[in-house]
Amino acid sequence: MGLFAGDNLTIKTDILEGSGTSAILKITFAGVHDHHWPHGEKINSFVKDEAINSNCAACLFDFLGYHYEYGNEIGGLIMVACIDAESQALRDFAIVSEGNTARILKSLFADMNVSTVFSYDFFDNVDKGLAFLRGQLAGNEPSHPAET
Repeated sequence: MGLFAGDNLTIKTDILEGSGTSAILKITFAGVHDHHWPHGEKINSFVKDEAINSNCAACLFDFLGYHYEYGNEIGGLIMVACIDAESQALRDFAIVSEGNTARILKSLFADMNVSTVFSYDFFDNVDKGLAFLRGQLAGNEPSHPAET
């Protein structure tokens, strides 16, 4: 679907499966996180527009190729993709990450208390994240993240 390229950051989007309101949008990040994120507004606009244009039901965020150390910019980025701008409907999401990036993202989301609003979880590979989202969309999974 779409591509955003900035300094030390590439974001690609693809529909993993489904279409329209049953689609699962994959948003893949590659690069190194810059805490000051000089392209932050452009990044947020790109991700928000990709979610709107896909009319997706859920988002899978793939951070396997991304090095993240600290900051809260990613939390806001995920929120703009997972809150439908028009209807204010919420999209379930899965985060795929490993190592230090996974540890820090889990801590960020626990601190944000996101589980009180969203159905999401963390996974170490795309297939597990996709399976979780399929279950969420079918109504077969718990509506809260696993304990971290």
